[in-house]
Amino acid sequence: MFKDDYRKMNETITPGSELLKRTERSMEEIMNKKDAKRVSAKMALALALAGVLALTGVAFATGAVESLFGWFRDWGYSTTADIDQLNELADSGFEAESQSTQYNGNVSAELVQAYYDGYQLIIGARYQEGASKVILGLEHDALAMTRPDDPAFCATKHEPGGVYINDDGQIPEKSKLLPPYIIQWMTDEQIAAFEKMYAENGEAGVVLYTAGASDHIAVEGDDQNRLVPEDDHQNMQENGVMLRYVDFGDLIEECRDKEQLTVTLLMGEGVSAVRTDKDGIWVAGQPLGQLEFPYVVRKNEQDTTMLYGSYENDVYSAKAEVRVSDVSTRVIVDVTQPAEWLEARSDPKQWKTVEFIRMLYVVQPDGSMVSFDGMPTENGAYRWETALDLIEGQEEIRIRPYYSISGYQESEDIVISLENGISSVK
Repeated sequence: MFKDDYRKMNETITPGSELLKRTERSMEEIMNKKDAKRVSAKMALALALAGVLALTGVAFATGAVESLFGWFRDWGYSTTADIDQLNELADSGFEAESQSTQYNGNVSAELVQAYYDGYQLIIGARYQEGASKVILGLEHDALAMTRPDDPAFCATKHEPGGVYINDDGQIPEKSKLLPPYIIQWMTDEQIAAFEKMYAENGEAGVVLYTAGASDHIAVEGDDQNRLVPEDDHQNMQENGVMLRYVDFGDLIEECRDKEQLTVTLLMGEGVSAVRTDKDGIWVAGQPLGQLEFPYVVRKNEQDTTMLYGSYENDVYSAKAEVRVSDVSTRVIVDVTQPAEWLEARSDPKQWKTVEFIRMLYVVQPDGSMVSFDGMPTENGAYRWETALDLIEGQEEIRIRPYYSISGYQESEDIVISLENGISSVK
């Protein structure tokens, strides 16, 4: 539970921190070839908008901006949903309240916008994170986690080197006695006091209490925490305000077609302890508690068109589902495959020796390709999913397999007609 629900605060003291993961996600989005040009163009707009916001004083932290969905789009974040339609159809005006933490003051997690059509859930949230508390000295009980001869010891030794990044960019190395990912929570005066303590005692310690947003968002019906967001964009504002856009993509069966869903935003409090001695820099952390902010999201009544197609031969069978809504078009393909395909898929050494469907693509009318994301499901089957933008006048969706050895196989295309909402199978 701690690993999943408190990942942000419990790992702020390690190289695998939430701050680093946010950065990795952003870098992956920018480096994704199919989105690179679009992101680059939008970033130019983002820079211009940044200047306007700076001059006018408009910021989400003040509550002056109502469309969080549009904010993420205008700042260059890649989304698969039609943001204009999403803004029109999404609910807003959810009542929010703050809660008090033991160490970090008041925090809140507000649902700003939410869209649920029975198959897809997209939310925009605003978190007010707590102020960090820094305690210098060697007497604090939490430092027991950093002493190898103490039963509470659970620390790891920090190895100098590497680049550490938070939402403001690279964290400067201000001290050889503290990890950069700890320094970001401390003032220059506190860093200097830590170094003075070490110079006088040959040992120095600091304990930090932090409170912030959990990576996990609880959705009613997802008792096993199987939902993994397709898009999860986070942006830290001033004064501890974090904005978040989350698209859960295709919902699991237990969350589908309900009149309403309870979506619970989570925040947690954690403690980090750092002790530096002649043997190195010892770092440990523990979660302290979790705060829940539940919201009821009602089903939108818009029409969703469902289309189907399939393909089968002596080796495998595939069933395709296309869901067309005002917000997005999603394609889902379930493939029943031989056991050797599943084994070969997980072993790149076999990709040149075993013939299997390695990828699926949607062939667009202009000849461009949209790739699927795939994952194993029950009984050795495989599910492929993607979202795509329909082109004006498009009459069909064509799904084509790509084999590990022979490449594309046009003869195995699944063709689903969009004309009059009638599906056809090749």
